[in-house]
Amino acid sequence: MIIDKAYIEKLRKPGTSINEELEQILLNELGIEPHINEYSDQDIFEQSRKIIRRYKESSCLERTELLICSQKEAEIKRNETPEEACFYHLQQEYDMTKVQIKELGDYIEILKELLAENSIEIPYIDGPVPF
Repeated sequence: MIIDKAYIEKLRKPGTSINEELEQILLNELGIEPHINEYSDQDIFEQSRKIIRRYKESSCLERTELLICSQKEAEIKRNETPEEACFYHLQQEYDMTKVQIKELGDYIEILKELLAENSIEIPYIDGPVPF
């Protein structure tokens, strides 16, 4: 499954505003089937949601960069071998995981501040997790 204009229209119905630039980014990123496997309906929904959120949270310059990157990614997908597609997919997963780890680290720091403000002590909060 790939994303198309009809799917984007469905995304617009719940009140999500999608302009032409964002539509083009969605089509560039999810409108071409990858070589290594198919996108499921759930994949399309989750990835489009992430792209929309990233777009809406970005500045004008960052939005331009997103569009340019999505155009380059679409061109790569059209011309890549299955091995390159697999490598590219793994590279994207690695990059996304690094971002998630950073976000979790930031969240932990916020929690630590809240604990300190409320004089709550948690053993091993800075050490290894005892499993």
